[in-house]
Amino acid sequence: MWSKYPEILNDLKLVEEDIRKNTYSKNKVLHEIISGLFNAGGKRLRPAFVVIASKFGKSQKSGELKSKVVSVASAIEILHTATLVHDDIVDKAEMRRGHPTIVQTHGSNIALYAGDLLYTKSVLALSKDIPVDRLEAIARAIKILCEGEIDQYLDRRNLNVSVFAYLKSIARKTAGLFGAASASGAYIAKCSNEDTKNLARFGFNFGMAFQIRDDLNDFLKNQKVTGKPFCKDISEGVVTLPFIFAFRESAEILTEFKNAFIENRTINQREMHSIVEKIKETRAIQKTQAILDKYISRANHHLTLLPENKYKILLHELLEGLT
Repeated sequence: MWSKYPEILNDLKLVEEDIRKNTYSKNKVLHEIISGLFNAGGKRLRPAFVVIASKFGKSQKSGELKSKVVSVASAIEILHTATLVHDDIVDKAEMRRGHPTIVQTHGSNIALYAGDLLYTKSVLALSKDIPVDRLEAIARAIKILCEGEIDQYLDRRNLNVSVFAYLKSIARKTAGLFGAASASGAYIAKCSNEDTKNLARFGFNFGMAFQIRDDLNDFLKNQKVTGKPFCKDISEGVVTLPFIFAFRESAEILTEFKNAFIENRTINQREMHSIVEKIKETRAIQKTQAILDKYISRANHHLTLLPENKYKILLHELLEGLT
């Protein structure tokens, strides 16, 4: 992904080193668990947004600036990983990124403590480099993220969830952290207020598009591509945008899920593939794609308002990857 931008790749390698330093625990079990989490890899998009946004600042030569950017980027990734650990507890997930989850290997209690530790490590790292007023903004982002997680949990198996409720949930759960990552990088690098706002808004709209694309991929692509089981979200009761539209168009599809949820049974893979074929016969995918395109367009608008440099091209390439 970063082959054309070796300086970004180098910064992200520094972020990896900082993550390992900041997540060290004297408790041997926790240290091994957390090390395994980060060794499992991941896209590292959120810390990348901190790094890329910082490239729009006035000074790029300060060693102190790079140190702060790396520290905040690693803290954002630690925070994101904490949310994944807690997600796995709620979902009783067995696999994450091709590896057994902490829930699977050590149980829910240890997973809970590990997730809490990561939240704490993240806030400690952020408090070193972010002034109090900006730290408050990050804290609000964490609060909103948690509210998004609760929204999603309360709407599980709710076949009447609205498009508005879905978009509100992913704005809190996913997009807010992308926006906060971009804003943090811009702030540290002393970007102008206007550039900081546009980077934050780009990050937010990218995050919305990123989650909608992920929801489409959840049932349009196979496990080898997505890294997670086919139709994982809906099988766990999480009703995403394509299914919301499908339920509105097809009473048959709605009834199939309603019966399964009432009976509290899992829809097997054969049934799921059959349902997906029926969804493809509705306008659900086209309607979902239209909303995805709307957020891509919004992100692109804020991108056009940023100063011209090669990192603007990089952000455009990342955005194109969601189409």
